[in-house]
Amino acid sequence: MRRYIKIGMFVALLLILFVAGMAIAQSAKTSELDVRFPVATQWLKQNNLSITTSPDHAISDGYILVAGEAFPPLTARTKGQKQLMAQRIATFVATRQLAKMVKKVIVMGGKNEGFAEEAVKEAVKEAKVVYKDYNEQEETALVLMKIELFLIRGLDR
Repeated sequence: MRRYIKIGMFVALLLILFVAGMAIAQSAKTSELDVRFPVATQWLKQNNLSITTSPDHAISDGYILVAGEAFPPLTARTKGQKQLMAQRIATFVATRQLAKMVKKVIVMGGKNEGFAEEAVKEAVKEAKVVYKDYNEQEETALVLMKIELFLIRGLDR
């Protein structure tokens, strides 16, 4: 019986480590990108873009740009697996950040929650990955996703 408890605790610990190692990001700001992803920071400057931090910021810029960062899962063994899996997880994180920001912008625009849910689904489909990077030293992936506000249904133009 004790053996099963130990195995259960071990499996629970592995799951916690897996989930904790999957995603670090919430919304990464440009200053946070400077150290780990200097090429991404330079790309943002060259394209005159900035990470969206608030609905007001999105409305003034005319677009929503979000970042997702992630570590590879502990199950990834090779460098290629680590990079690919970290980028997939970072894309998922960026998509979540984008959905949250789109919903905030729509609700701020005076639309109800039900309308916002449907518009968010459509907006996520329209959003594009505009930049991907992987830091091999820190084994961290970065994905930037963007959507122009005029593509979001229901926003007054």
